[in-house]
Amino acid sequence: MKLSALKYYISSLPTLVGGVDFYRIPLLFLKKPVLLNIAGGYKIYVRNLLDVWTLKEVILDDNYYVKDISENTVVDVGSALGDFSILVSDNAKRVLAFDPDRGLIKLMRRNLKMNNVTNVETYQEAVTSLNELFSKYRLGYNCFVKVDCEGAEYGIFKNVSSHTLKKIDRIAFEIHFFNKGQRDKYRNLKKRLVEAGFKLTETPNPVHEYLRFLYASRV
Repeated sequence: MKLSALKYYISSLPTLVGGVDFYRIPLLFLKKPVLLNIAGGYKIYVRNLLDVWTLKEVILDDNYYVKDISENTVVDVGSALGDFSILVSDNAKRVLAFDPDRGLIKLMRRNLKMNNVTNVETYQEAVTSLNELFSKYRLGYNCFVKVDCEGAEYGIFKNVSSHTLKKIDRIAFEIHFFNKGQRDKYRNLKKRLVEAGFKLTETPNPVHEYLRFLYASRV
């Protein structure tokens, strides 16, 4: 393990201990979803330790910069547990959550119900084109798009039109580098976003070199 990763894990312990029902985490070894109370009043069912870490990054660390969200519509591509959708549901008028995994969609709906969230639309669907998504669901302006889809982000944004991008105020990505070709695609993605008028902020993942966060906002 890299020294930087070890330091990150150690420094994260106070956040985890203070932010979740830490004493319930051992129940995960029973191989059943465990309900955790999260700081901020959220209640989320998780399946494993990776899910707990995701909650830490999304809700406690606010890695997607959404606590000041003002957009009318939020698109959650790769919604998984629904934690991000739940986090933004208080301030957004409409939230659309997409995930191709049937089991995750079921768990997300359970989490939405647990948190009394009624303005999130859930779709068991693999998003392949941002243009098609905006057209199919008739999305207008003032949108926030969050993307965490295990490397599919490059295909989703390939050939994205200026018309679609003009409807988006902010984009938050978890970027994946599973091969050299994806690093080339990442450079092209950044270039396209800058050309469309976005200011980019990159944050390296402290543990995994093949991951990073990319935040795009209107200049």
